[in-house]
Amino acid sequence: MSDFHEAFTKFIFQRTIHHSPLIASRHVSYTDLSTTLYQMFDDIKHQLPEEYIELLYELESTINHLQSLSEAYMYEQGLKDGLVLSKILYE
Repeated sequence: MSDFHEAFTKFIFQRTIHHSPLIASRHVSYTDLSTTLYQMFDDIKHQLPEEYIELLYELESTINHLQSLSEAYMYEQGLKDGLVLSKILYE
């Protein structure tokens, strides 16, 4: 069962990494917020002393990792919910 869970987890991460940005980029609110976020990041980066730039990049990396985990967990839960709903509808 461990091999199945590992393969399933890998599948979920691949799906969320490849498809989430494509789906989200179709929405104006997402692209607007992304633009704002990148501008804010650049503004902060240019105002920080050089010794804090690496820390800023570590923060960005940690936030991105946390977000990708959240997307993967939501995708997995959506699959589980879909299976339960399918069972209910076809019984």
